[in-house]
This record gives sequence, C-alpha cells and structure tokens, in this order.
Amino acid sequence: VGNADMGASLKKISGFFLTVASTMFTAGFMLFYVLPMLPFIYFFFAMLSWVKAIFEALIGAPLWAMAHLSLKGGGFPSGMARGGYLLLMEIFLRPIITVFALIIAMGTFTATVYFLNDVFSIFLNNIGRESLVQKIAEGKDIAGLQDVMEVFFFSIMYIMFIYILANSSFQIIDKIPNGFMR
Repeated sequence: VGNADMGASLKKISGFFLTVASTMFTAGFMLFYVLPMLPFIYFFFAMLSWVKAIFEALIGAPLWAMAHLSLKGGGFPSGMARGGYLLLMEIFLRPIITVFALIIAMGTFTATVYFLNDVFSIFLNNIGRESLVQKIAEGKDIAGLQDVMEVFFFSIMYIMFIYILANSSFQIIDKIPNGFMR
C-alpha cells in the first residue's frame, strides 16, 4: 500500500512541476520570440495595407480618369475625382507616416516598460514583499516554497504586463496611418 501511495504522490508532484515548467517555457518563448517580432508583424501588415491601396489605385485609375470628365463644365477636375486624389495622397504619404509611427511605437513601448519596472518594484514593496525584492536585487538565494511561488507568479504577471504593453504600443504602427488618411 505504501509504494502505491508514494507512486501516486510522485505522479501528482511531477504533474505540478510539468505545469510550472511548461508555463515558464511559454513565458520564455513569448519574451524571446514573440515580443521582438511584434513590431515587424505590425509594420508588415501596415505595409500590406499600402500595397492594397496601390492595387486599388491601379484598378481604379481608368475610373478616376473618367471622373475628370464633366458635361456641366464645372471646371477641371470635377468633384467626382476628389477620391482619386485622396487615394494618390495615401499612396505617397502612407510609407512615410508608417515609418514615423514605428519610431513612435518603439518610443512608447520603451517608456511604458521603463515606467512598469519602477511601478512593479514599488508594487512589490507595498504589498509587503520587501525581503523578496531585496533578495532578488542583491542576488541572494531564494529560500522557501512561498518565496519560489511568489517569484513564479510575479514573473508570470510581469511577462503578461509586458506583452499587453507591447501589443497596445505596436498597434500604433497601423492606427496612426489609418487615422491620418481619414
């Protein structure tokens, strides 16, 4: 009976450690692979919308040319051709605005992460984890299951905050050109 109980206990403990290890692996994967790719992904899709505008202009060019004709003699160009000029302006300005939006997004992300670092350490100090923060800052060993679990959960929480900040910051890359063109 004792060996069966010990085997079941070891199975539960190994399942717990597997869950912790897979969570930490996922967090590391997010920080090492996904987070650095976010600016590229948002920039890439912003450039795809620019390419879409080019194809839209190529298909609509004959219609735009016909929109310049007016039988009423309202002058050159007619009011119907205005949309074509806005599309032409979008084709010329969107790449430049997108590059500036990328720079703004990188600056926003850097500033918010810098602020999060300060606020997160203040948060840990205010909830009574001064000793844990000092141990980590001084490079001392973390002893006790409670300390290890706190480091684990606070690390996961911090990584989630970073990911949310990255997503919201890098969405600027696509939002600024779209807003400017409207």
